[in-house]
Amino acid sequence: MREVYEESGLHVDGLKYHGSLEFKIENTPESIIMHVFSTASCKGQLAESSEGILRWIDFDQIPYREMWDDSRFWLPLLIEGKDFSGVFHFDQQVSKVLDYKLDVLVTH
Repeated sequence: MREVYEESGLHVDGLKYHGSLEFKIENTPESIIMHVFSTASCKGQLAESSEGILRWIDFDQIPYREMWDDSRFWLPLLIEGKDFSGVFHFDQQVSKVLDYKLDVLVTH
């Protein structure tokens, strides 16, 4: 919630956890793990951020070509409300997914 506020100016609550993603970069031993949440509730106004130009867009207008290459694989699952776990292997420039494994998790 703090991170969303710092990067967007929006206050969120009622977070739903969807899973984790691991990012590995070619010829690098370290990896980055990201935990993915969603919410249907926010308050405030979008604020300028160092993360880029923020704007509201329709789901069918998501600019995947302007986003990290992995987003096209997992973001549709998030939009559908699914839970998932994945590992993405990037090239050294972190511009292209070389390989990935993405599992949709079944929750009871």
